[in-house]
Amino acid sequence: MFNEMTEKLLERMEKLFVAAVSDVLDSMGFLNQTMHSGFKPLIPEAKVAGPAITLRVTKMTERSPPKDIEEVIDIFAPFFDSLRPDHVAVVDTNNCHEFSAYGELMSSISISKGVKGAVVDGAIRDISRVLRLRFPIWYKGNIPTDSIPRFEIVGVNRPIWCGGVRVKPGDIIFADADGVVVVPKELDLEKVVEKAERKVELEEKTREELLAGKPYREVLRKYKVL
Repeated sequence: MFNEMTEKLLERMEKLFVAAVSDVLDSMGFLNQTMHSGFKPLIPEAKVAGPAITLRVTKMTERSPPKDIEEVIDIFAPFFDSLRPDHVAVVDTNNCHEFSAYGELMSSISISKGVKGAVVDGAIRDISRVLRLRFPIWYKGNIPTDSIPRFEIVGVNRPIWCGGVRVKPGDIIFADADGVVVVPKELDLEKVVEKAERKVELEEKTREELLAGKPYREVLRKYKVL
């Protein structure tokens, strides 16, 4: 579990925008923290910020499909047991879109564990039912194909790649309608949030003056944002 200060910082972050945090990370020299374009929010208005819990899966190559439900449970248990309240599940599919990596039942278990949402570098299924659950997922595509006879788990809570970004367990995941950004856990989260809050404040003032008809050169020079 993270401490109360981190929880409050995440609440503040969720009032911001992914684009603002991405810009702040750029200004701090972290230029590759935004996941590739193509991630779609299942719930467009959803916004989540929380520490990453990671899962890496890949197309089955070395084992036989599970024979019964006990084998299925044993396969998934390490991931399900790793889920924690207010965290975000991040799934690396090794760029395989041949099966669904998240669906209704995985979402239900995630909700029961208090997970805020999931980011899946691959396909999902059960979209209409997950929408009824109101569980936020950022995903690349949809496919009805079951994962169980087609995939294997190769890592839980280990560093992974998702959307072209290295994600370590505990890195802060921030996602909204624009996409997903990863704040490395080594960074001072308070500093990142404060800088992003200041940027949003300046952008709001810039927008107000531009819409009031002031010359764009004058306004942009005044607030130094674009």
